[in-house]
Amino acid sequence: MINPNFTPVHLVEQSECVAELELEVGRDSKVGATVKRVIKGDLPAKAITLDLTKTPYKQHAAGFQRMIANRGKAPALLFIGRRFETGPTDGAWRPAGPGVMPPAAAEEDDKALLHVEGIWVEFDGVADGVWDMAQISTAMLGTWNGGTDMLRKAVEYVLADPDNDKITVKRSTLFDPPEHDEGPAQLLTQETEGEQEKMKD
Repeated sequence: MINPNFTPVHLVEQSECVAELELEVGRDSKVGATVKRVIKGDLPAKAITLDLTKTPYKQHAAGFQRMIANRGKAPALLFIGRRFETGPTDGAWRPAGPGVMPPAAAEEDDKALLHVEGIWVEFDGVADGVWDMAQISTAMLGTWNGGTDMLRKAVEYVLADPDNDKITVKRSTLFDPPEHDEGPAQLLTQETEGEQEKMKD
């Protein structure tokens, strides 16, 4: 289900930094991430560490680690902010769960949302270049349920036109730059033949 209160536009606006990463499984339930490009804001570190040992959701961590190991070097997008307001009644960083910090404490550290291989993972910032995994977020699929490469193009589309407060959520929507990568990203919507026929009726 699409979350109209937290679209990619809201995600980009509330992110102090957006970075393109390449993930690779390391030792002791840690994932290494090389910073390939900073799309928004500033991220001085050239590499960061994702620590999977602190989450109370051990199955989430194990599944995430297996996915990265099977994929090899996986492209990912990292969104960093002080707080992400995902809805009108959003009063906390995440739903209550075992070992989760209360909202007041949760606001003290930076938060991060990582998108990779079609899933979202929440992280808490604990030190320079180190992020503790909180949990896999199914709720964030309401913001973006698709590939990381297309999400990157959607982010670039949003940043290219800061005055645009809407983003198309129709099936088959593509976010592609113009030919030769000149100028801002453009939104291209492709309709299937069936959808075109419906529009004619």
